[in-house]
Amino acid sequence: MPNYLLGTAIDWMHSVYGGVGKKVLLLLLSTKKKAKAWSISKYQSVLNDRLLNIKPPAHITRVPRSLTEIKYFKTSEWKTWLNDYSLPVLNGVLPDSYLLHHGSLVAAAHLLNANEVPYESLTVAENLLKKYVAQFSDFYHPDYLTINIHLLLHLHSVVVNQGAAWVYTCFPLESLNGVILSLVHGTRWAEQQIATSVQTCLALPEIVSKLPESEAKQFCSKVMKRRKYQGAEVVNGSAIIGKTVLLNQEDVPPHIVSTLEKANIKYRRLKQFHSLKRGKFLYVALSSNASVCRDSSAAVYSTCNGSNVGLIETFFRVYNCDCMDCSCDSTILALVTKCEVVMKFKTLIPEVFVPNVAEYKTTKEYDIVCPTNLLGVCVKMIISEKLYLAKPTNTMEVE
Repeated sequence: MPNYLLGTAIDWMHSVYGGVGKKVLLLLLSTKKKAKAWSISKYQSVLNDRLLNIKPPAHITRVPRSLTEIKYFKTSEWKTWLNDYSLPVLNGVLPDSYLLHHGSLVAAAHLLNANEVPYESLTVAENLLKKYVAQFSDFYHPDYLTINIHLLLHLHSVVVNQGAAWVYTCFPLESLNGVILSLVHGTRWAEQQIATSVQTCLALPEIVSKLPESEAKQFCSKVMKRRKYQGAEVVNGSAIIGKTVLLNQEDVPPHIVSTLEKANIKYRRLKQFHSLKRGKFLYVALSSNASVCRDSSAAVYSTCNGSNVGLIETFFRVYNCDCMDCSCDSTILALVTKCEVVMKFKTLIPEVFVPNVAEYKTTKEYDIVCPTNLLGVCVKMIISEKLYLAKPTNTMEVE
Protein backbone atom coordinates (compact mmCIF):
# COMPACT_ATOMS: atom_id res chain seq x y z
CA MET A 1 0.00 0.00 0.00
CA PRO A 2 1.35 3.45 -0.86
CA ASN A 3 1.83 5.84 2.05
CA TYR A 4 -0.16 8.90 1.03
CA LEU A 5 1.18 11.00 3.91
CA LEU A 6 4.86 10.40 3.15
CA GLY A 7 4.11 10.66 -0.57
CA THR A 8 2.63 14.16 -0.31
CA ALA A 9 4.99 17.04 -1.11
CA ILE A 10 4.77 20.69 -0.10
CA ASP A 11 4.38 23.29 -2.84
CA TRP A 12 7.37 25.59 -2.34
CA MET A 13 6.15 27.89 -5.07
CA HIS A 14 3.16 29.11 -3.07
CA SER A 15 4.06 28.21 0.53
CA VAL A 16 7.68 29.40 0.75
CA TYR A 17 8.25 31.94 -2.05
CA GLY A 18 4.74 33.27 -2.64
CA GLY A 19 3.75 32.50 0.97
CA VAL A 20 6.24 33.20 3.75
CA GLY A 21 8.69 35.29 1.71
CA LYS A 22 5.90 37.46 0.33
CA LYS A 23 4.13 37.82 3.69
CA VAL A 24 7.27 38.96 5.51
CA LEU A 25 8.09 41.68 2.97
CA LEU A 26 4.49 42.92 2.95
CA LEU A 27 4.64 43.18 6.76
CA LEU A 28 7.94 45.05 6.65
CA LEU A 29 6.60 47.59 4.14
CA SER A 30 3.05 47.93 5.49
CA THR A 31 2.17 51.57 6.13
CA LYS A 32 -0.45 50.35 8.63
CA LYS A 33 2.28 48.87 10.86
CA LYS A 34 4.54 51.93 11.13
CA ALA A 35 4.66 51.70 14.93
CA LYS A 36 5.94 48.13 14.92
CA ALA A 37 9.61 47.36 15.61
CA TRP A 38 9.94 45.58 12.28
CA SER A 39 8.47 48.36 10.13
CA ILE A 40 10.80 49.76 7.48
CA SER A 41 8.05 51.39 5.43
CA LYS A 42 9.76 54.80 5.70
CA TYR A 43 12.75 53.33 3.85
CA GLN A 44 10.73 52.01 0.91
CA SER A 45 12.29 54.50 -1.51
CA VAL A 46 15.78 53.38 -0.42
CA LEU A 47 14.89 49.72 -0.89
CA ASN A 48 13.28 50.56 -4.22
CA ASP A 49 16.43 52.25 -5.52
CA ARG A 50 18.56 49.32 -4.42
CA LEU A 51 16.26 46.80 -6.05
CA LEU A 52 15.93 48.65 -9.35
CA ASN A 53 19.71 49.04 -9.66
CA ILE A 54 20.18 45.26 -9.74
CA LYS A 55 20.98 43.82 -13.17
CA PRO A 56 20.04 40.13 -13.02
CA PRO A 57 21.76 37.50 -15.18
CA ALA A 58 20.13 36.16 -18.32
CA HIS A 59 18.71 32.98 -16.72
CA ILE A 60 16.46 35.04 -14.41
CA THR A 61 13.43 35.71 -16.56
CA ARG A 62 12.26 39.00 -15.04
CA VAL A 63 14.21 42.14 -14.18
CA PRO A 64 13.39 43.73 -10.78
CA ARG A 65 10.27 45.84 -10.58
CA SER A 66 9.42 48.77 -8.35
CA LEU A 67 8.05 47.93 -4.90
CA THR A 68 5.08 50.12 -5.78
CA GLU A 69 4.04 47.23 -8.05
CA ILE A 70 4.50 44.62 -5.34
CA LYS A 71 0.92 43.36 -5.54
CA TYR A 72 1.54 42.40 -9.16
CA PHE A 73 4.73 40.40 -8.50
CA LYS A 74 4.80 36.92 -10.02
CA THR A 75 5.85 33.94 -7.90
CA SER A 76 9.11 33.70 -9.87
CA GLU A 77 9.88 37.25 -8.70
CA TRP A 78 9.19 36.26 -5.09
CA LYS A 79 11.52 33.31 -5.51
CA THR A 80 14.33 35.55 -6.78
CA TRP A 81 13.62 38.03 -3.99
CA LEU A 82 13.98 35.42 -1.24
CA ASN A 83 16.93 33.51 -2.66
CA ASP A 84 19.02 36.33 -4.12
CA TYR A 85 17.95 39.92 -3.56
CA SER A 86 16.47 40.12 -0.07
CA LEU A 87 19.52 40.00 2.21
CA PRO A 88 21.68 42.53 0.28
CA VAL A 89 18.73 44.88 -0.25
CA LEU A 90 17.59 44.73 3.40
CA ASN A 91 21.10 44.89 4.87
CA GLY A 92 21.62 48.10 6.85
CA VAL A 93 17.92 48.95 6.74
CA LEU A 94 16.24 46.06 8.55
CA PRO A 95 17.25 45.78 12.24
CA ASP A 96 20.09 43.28 12.72
CA SER A 97 18.05 40.82 14.77
CA TYR A 98 15.36 40.69 12.07
CA LEU A 99 17.99 40.28 9.34
CA LEU A 100 19.41 37.36 11.35
CA HIS A 101 15.94 35.80 11.52
CA HIS A 102 15.32 36.29 7.81
CA GLY A 103 18.77 34.95 6.95
CA SER A 104 17.83 31.66 8.61
CA LEU A 105 14.96 31.20 6.16
CA VAL A 106 17.16 32.08 3.17
CA ALA A 107 19.86 29.63 4.30
CA ALA A 108 17.41 26.77 4.89
CA ALA A 109 15.70 27.36 1.53
CA HIS A 110 19.06 27.16 -0.24
CA LEU A 111 20.20 24.02 1.58
CA LEU A 112 16.98 22.10 0.87
CA ASN A 113 16.85 23.09 -2.81
CA ALA A 114 20.43 22.29 -3.81
CA ASN A 115 21.34 19.81 -6.55
CA GLU A 116 22.18 17.31 -3.82
CA VAL A 117 21.13 17.53 -0.17
CA PRO A 118 23.57 15.69 2.13
CA TYR A 119 22.57 14.57 5.61
CA GLU A 120 24.49 17.44 7.25
CA SER A 121 22.51 20.01 5.24
CA LEU A 122 19.23 18.34 6.20
CA THR A 123 20.07 18.61 9.89
CA VAL A 124 21.20 22.24 9.64
CA ALA A 125 18.13 23.26 7.61
CA GLU A 126 15.79 21.50 10.04
CA ASN A 127 17.30 23.32 13.02
CA LEU A 128 17.23 26.67 11.22
CA LEU A 129 13.55 26.32 10.34
CA LYS A 130 12.63 25.21 13.86
CA LYS A 131 14.29 28.31 15.29
CA TYR A 132 12.74 30.52 12.59
CA VAL A 133 9.21 29.30 13.35
CA ALA A 134 9.71 29.24 17.15
CA GLN A 135 10.78 32.90 17.16
CA PHE A 136 8.44 34.17 14.45
CA SER A 137 5.74 35.33 16.88
CA ASP A 138 8.39 37.09 19.01
CA PHE A 139 9.68 39.02 16.03
CA TYR A 140 6.26 39.75 14.53
CA HIS A 141 2.99 38.62 16.17
CA PRO A 142 1.13 35.34 16.83
CA ASP A 143 -1.59 36.56 14.46
CA TYR A 144 0.80 35.99 11.55
CA LEU A 145 1.51 32.34 12.38
CA THR A 146 -0.31 31.08 9.30
CA ILE A 147 -0.38 27.60 7.79
CA ASN A 148 2.55 28.54 5.54
CA ILE A 149 4.70 29.28 8.60
CA HIS A 150 3.70 25.90 10.07
CA LEU A 151 4.55 24.10 6.83
CA LEU A 152 8.17 25.23 7.20
CA LEU A 153 8.50 22.66 9.97
CA HIS A 154 7.67 19.89 7.49
CA LEU A 155 10.02 20.91 4.65
CA HIS A 156 12.84 18.82 6.09
CA SER A 157 10.82 15.59 6.23
CA VAL A 158 9.43 16.16 2.73
CA VAL A 159 12.97 16.48 1.35
CA VAL A 160 13.92 13.26 3.17
CA ASN A 161 11.00 11.40 1.57
CA GLN A 162 10.68 13.13 -1.81
CA GLY A 163 14.08 14.63 -2.59
CA ALA A 164 15.25 18.23 -2.98
CA ALA A 165 12.61 20.90 -3.56
CA TRP A 166 13.39 21.23 -7.28
CA VAL A 167 12.22 17.62 -7.83
CA TYR A 168 8.55 18.49 -7.25
CA THR A 169 8.58 22.19 -8.09
CA CYS A 170 5.33 23.59 -9.46
CA PHE A 171 6.96 26.22 -11.68
CA PRO A 172 6.96 24.13 -14.89
CA LEU A 173 3.38 23.01 -14.19
CA GLU A 174 2.23 26.62 -13.81
CA SER A 175 4.06 27.46 -17.03
CA LEU A 176 2.29 24.60 -18.78
CA ASN A 177 -1.05 25.86 -17.45
CA GLY A 178 -0.32 29.16 -19.17
CA VAL A 179 0.35 27.38 -22.45
CA ILE A 180 -2.85 25.35 -22.15
CA LEU A 181 -4.85 28.47 -21.32
CA SER A 182 -3.58 30.15 -24.50
CA LEU A 183 -5.18 27.34 -26.51
CA VAL A 184 -8.67 28.39 -25.40
CA HIS A 185 -10.22 31.07 -27.61
CA GLY A 186 -13.89 30.89 -26.71
CA THR A 187 -16.22 30.66 -23.72
CA ARG A 188 -17.70 27.23 -24.55
CA TRP A 189 -16.28 23.73 -25.00
CA ALA A 190 -12.85 24.66 -23.67
CA GLU A 191 -11.75 21.01 -23.43
CA GLN A 192 -12.47 20.44 -27.12
CA GLN A 193 -10.57 23.59 -28.10
CA ILE A 194 -7.54 22.41 -26.11
CA ALA A 195 -7.65 18.90 -27.61
CA THR A 196 -7.98 20.24 -31.17
CA SER A 197 -5.16 22.76 -30.73
CA VAL A 198 -2.80 20.13 -29.25
CA GLN A 199 -3.64 17.71 -32.07
CA THR A 200 -2.88 20.42 -34.64
CA CYS A 201 0.47 21.23 -33.00
CA LEU A 202 1.48 17.56 -32.94
CA ALA A 203 0.52 17.09 -36.58
CA LEU A 204 2.16 20.31 -37.77
CA PRO A 205 5.53 18.78 -38.84
CA GLU A 206 3.76 16.23 -41.06
CA ILE A 207 1.41 18.87 -42.49
CA VAL A 208 4.33 21.17 -43.35
CA SER A 209 6.31 18.34 -44.96
CA LYS A 210 3.43 17.70 -47.38
CA LEU A 211 3.15 21.32 -48.49
CA PRO A 212 4.36 22.15 -52.02
CA GLU A 213 7.60 24.10 -52.22
CA SER A 214 6.69 27.72 -51.62
CA GLU A 215 7.45 30.73 -49.47
CA ALA A 216 4.75 29.55 -47.06
CA LYS A 217 6.52 26.21 -46.55
CA GLN A 218 9.87 27.93 -46.07
CA PHE A 219 8.33 30.24 -43.49
CA CYS A 220 6.73 27.36 -41.54
CA SER A 221 9.96 25.35 -41.60
CA LYS A 222 11.94 28.35 -40.40
CA VAL A 223 9.53 28.98 -37.50
CA MET A 224 9.62 25.32 -36.43
CA LYS A 225 13.43 25.23 -36.45
CA ARG A 226 13.87 28.63 -34.84
CA ARG A 227 16.75 28.87 -32.39
CA LYS A 228 17.56 31.70 -30.02
CA TYR A 229 21.24 31.72 -30.93
CA GLN A 230 21.56 31.43 -34.69
CA GLY A 231 24.84 30.09 -36.02
CA ALA A 232 26.38 29.47 -32.60
CA GLU A 233 29.41 27.17 -32.80
CA VAL A 234 29.26 24.36 -30.25
CA VAL A 235 32.58 23.10 -28.88
CA ASN A 236 32.55 20.27 -26.33
CA GLY A 237 29.09 21.18 -25.07
CA SER A 238 29.69 24.95 -24.95
CA ALA A 239 28.13 27.32 -27.48
CA ILE A 240 30.21 30.33 -28.57
CA ILE A 241 27.82 33.27 -28.93
CA GLY A 242 28.80 36.10 -31.25
CA LYS A 243 31.94 36.75 -33.25
CA THR A 244 35.49 35.76 -32.33
CA VAL A 245 38.22 38.34 -32.97
CA LEU A 246 41.84 37.47 -33.64
CA LEU A 247 44.23 39.27 -31.28
CA ASN A 248 47.67 40.29 -32.44
CA GLN A 249 50.46 39.42 -30.03
CA GLU A 250 51.08 43.09 -29.25
CA ASP A 251 47.37 43.64 -28.49
CA VAL A 252 47.19 41.00 -25.74
CA PRO A 253 47.19 42.83 -22.36
CA PRO A 254 50.20 42.06 -20.13
CA HIS A 255 48.12 40.64 -17.27
CA ILE A 256 46.56 38.13 -19.68
CA VAL A 257 49.96 37.10 -21.02
CA SER A 258 51.35 36.61 -17.50
CA THR A 259 48.27 34.68 -16.36
CA LEU A 260 48.51 32.31 -19.34
CA GLU A 261 52.23 31.82 -18.70
CA LYS A 262 51.59 31.15 -15.02
CA ALA A 263 49.04 28.49 -16.01
CA ASN A 264 51.63 27.02 -18.41
CA ILE A 265 49.33 27.54 -21.40
CA LYS A 266 51.23 27.84 -24.67
CA TYR A 267 49.61 29.28 -27.79
CA ARG A 268 50.34 30.56 -31.27
CA ARG A 269 47.10 32.47 -31.77
CA LEU A 270 44.40 33.89 -29.52
CA LYS A 271 40.84 34.69 -30.53
CA GLN A 272 38.65 36.67 -28.17
CA PHE A 273 34.88 36.46 -27.70
CA HIS A 274 32.46 37.69 -25.07
CA SER A 275 29.58 35.24 -24.52
CA LEU A 276 29.32 31.52 -23.92
CA LYS A 277 26.25 29.33 -23.36
CA ARG A 278 26.63 26.14 -21.35
CA GLY A 279 23.70 24.21 -19.92
CA LYS A 280 21.03 26.58 -18.64
CA PHE A 281 23.48 29.44 -18.10
CA LEU A 282 24.62 32.20 -20.46
CA TYR A 283 27.97 33.64 -19.37
CA VAL A 284 28.65 37.17 -20.63
CA ALA A 285 32.10 38.65 -19.97
CA LEU A 286 32.77 42.14 -18.65
CA SER A 287 34.39 42.89 -22.01
CA SER A 288 30.93 42.76 -23.61
CA ASN A 289 28.66 45.77 -24.03
CA ALA A 290 25.70 43.71 -25.18
CA SER A 291 23.19 44.64 -22.48
CA VAL A 292 22.52 47.55 -20.14
CA CYS A 293 19.89 45.80 -18.00
CA ARG A 294 21.53 42.36 -17.59
CA ASP A 295 24.82 41.28 -16.02
CA SER A 296 25.91 37.66 -16.43
CA SER A 297 29.61 38.19 -15.71
CA ALA A 298 29.77 36.73 -12.19
CA ALA A 299 30.31 32.98 -12.03
CA VAL A 300 30.97 30.19 -9.58
CA TYR A 301 33.55 27.69 -10.82
CA SER A 302 35.29 24.57 -9.58
CA THR A 303 38.98 24.38 -8.72
CA CYS A 304 41.24 21.66 -7.39
CA ASN A 305 40.57 23.04 -3.89
CA GLY A 306 36.78 23.27 -4.15
CA SER A 307 34.97 26.19 -5.74
CA ASN A 308 35.57 29.91 -6.19
CA VAL A 309 33.54 32.92 -7.26
CA GLY A 310 34.79 35.52 -9.70
CA LEU A 311 34.02 37.96 -12.51
CA ILE A 312 34.60 36.78 -16.07
CA GLU A 313 36.78 39.36 -17.81
CA THR A 314 36.77 37.75 -21.24
CA PHE A 315 36.80 34.46 -23.19
CA PHE A 316 39.52 33.07 -25.46
CA ARG A 317 40.01 30.40 -28.06
CA VAL A 318 43.59 29.20 -27.86
CA TYR A 319 45.23 27.77 -31.00
CA ASN A 320 48.61 26.10 -31.40
CA CYS A 321 48.79 26.68 -35.16
CA ASP A 322 49.39 29.64 -37.46
CA CYS A 323 46.51 28.91 -39.84
CA MET A 324 44.40 31.98 -40.47
CA ASP A 325 41.28 30.03 -41.43
CA CYS A 326 41.37 26.45 -40.23
CA SER A 327 39.51 23.68 -38.45
CA CYS A 328 42.40 22.83 -36.14
CA ASP A 329 41.65 21.92 -32.54
CA SER A 330 41.36 24.80 -30.12
CA THR A 331 40.76 25.25 -26.42
CA ILE A 332 38.15 27.57 -24.91
CA LEU A 333 39.23 29.41 -21.76
CA ALA A 334 37.73 32.06 -19.51
CA LEU A 335 39.83 34.70 -17.79
CA VAL A 336 38.28 35.23 -14.35
CA THR A 337 39.07 37.89 -11.75
CA LYS A 338 39.00 36.15 -8.39
CA CYS A 339 36.72 37.46 -5.66
CA GLU A 340 37.03 36.87 -1.94
CA VAL A 341 34.44 37.03 0.81
CA VAL A 342 34.31 40.19 2.93
CA MET A 343 31.19 39.45 4.97
CA LYS A 344 28.85 36.49 5.37
CA PHE A 345 25.25 36.86 6.48
CA LYS A 346 24.54 35.28 9.86
CA THR A 347 21.65 33.07 10.96
CA LEU A 348 19.99 32.19 14.26
CA ILE A 349 22.60 29.45 14.71
CA PRO A 350 25.89 31.26 15.50
CA GLU A 351 28.17 28.86 13.63
CA VAL A 352 25.95 28.70 10.52
CA PHE A 353 26.10 31.35 7.78
CA VAL A 354 23.92 31.86 4.71
CA PRO A 355 25.71 29.67 2.13
CA ASN A 356 24.68 31.32 -1.14
CA VAL A 357 24.77 35.11 -0.57
CA ALA A 358 27.68 37.18 0.72
CA GLU A 359 29.57 40.44 0.31
CA TYR A 360 32.71 40.13 -1.82
CA LYS A 361 35.61 42.19 -3.08
CA THR A 362 37.60 41.74 -6.26
CA THR A 363 41.28 40.84 -6.06
CA LYS A 364 44.20 41.37 -8.41
CA GLU A 365 44.49 37.64 -9.00
CA TYR A 366 43.19 35.79 -12.04
CA ASP A 367 42.17 32.23 -12.80
CA ILE A 368 42.10 30.51 -16.17
CA VAL A 369 38.92 28.42 -16.22
CA CYS A 370 37.76 25.76 -18.68
CA PRO A 371 34.04 25.85 -19.57
CA THR A 372 33.57 22.40 -18.00
CA ASN A 373 34.52 23.94 -14.64
CA LEU A 374 31.94 26.74 -14.85
CA LEU A 375 29.18 25.79 -12.39
CA GLY A 376 26.71 28.63 -12.83
CA VAL A 377 26.08 32.36 -13.12
CA CYS A 378 25.75 34.39 -9.93
CA VAL A 379 23.47 37.36 -9.33
CA LYS A 380 25.74 40.40 -9.10
CA MET A 381 24.51 43.29 -6.94
CA ILE A 382 26.28 46.56 -6.19
CA ILE A 383 24.54 48.20 -3.24
CA SER A 384 25.95 51.18 -1.33
CA GLU A 385 29.22 50.65 -3.23
CA LYS A 386 29.49 47.10 -1.90
CA LEU A 387 29.62 44.02 -4.13
CA TYR A 388 27.22 41.20 -3.28
CA LEU A 389 27.06 37.91 -5.15
CA ALA A 390 24.33 35.28 -4.91
CA LYS A 391 25.25 31.80 -6.11
CA PRO A 392 22.61 29.81 -8.03
CA THR A 393 20.65 27.54 -5.72
CA ASN A 394 20.79 24.63 -8.17
CA THR A 395 21.20 23.84 -11.86
CA MET A 396 18.25 21.45 -12.11
CA GLU A 397 15.08 23.48 -11.55
CA VAL A 398 12.99 24.37 -14.59
CA GLU A 399 10.73 27.43 -14.57
